[in-house]
Amino acid sequence: MARGQKTRGNYRHGGTTQFTMSREYIVWSHMRDRCRNPRNKRYDRYGGRGIKICERWDDFAVFLSDMGSRPSPQHTIERNDNNGNYEPENCRWATRQEQNSNQSHTRLLVAFGRTQSVSAWARELGIRRESLRDRLAKGMPIEDAVSIAPVGHGFNGAQR
Repeated sequence: MARGQKTRGNYRHGGTTQFTMSREYIVWSHMRDRCRNPRNKRYDRYGGRGIKICERWDDFAVFLSDMGSRPSPQHTIERNDNNGNYEPENCRWATRQEQNSNQSHTRLLVAFGRTQSVSAWARELGIRRESLRDRLAKGMPIEDAVSIAPVGHGFNGAQR
């Protein structure tokens, strides 16, 4: 339910008024549904593969106390360990861009003692992620691929 829509139900947890639900309450509610409702369309990616919510967070007020308010409307809850449970030690507020780097299918590259997604390395270099993937596909060593500055076409539409 979107902010401002009328709701019915129990208001004692502090996440709703008689007429609205907070964004944090909506995130909490959706998290619970993904993990506990087999009819949820995303259940197979959460509850269906064993992702649980700590008992502490059965109470919305405790969840809000642990997580705090969302820093911005672009932030949603993220598990640091994608295979871990929803619990205070494993969760934080993150943007979609940050979350995209923490998906199970994301390719991570280790170079110069740092681990980042292909997209993050490409952003840092100022090139398209496809250009970085091409470098790697051609057999270029990872540290070379993430340290060579862009040349010519193929990075953010500009030329040098």
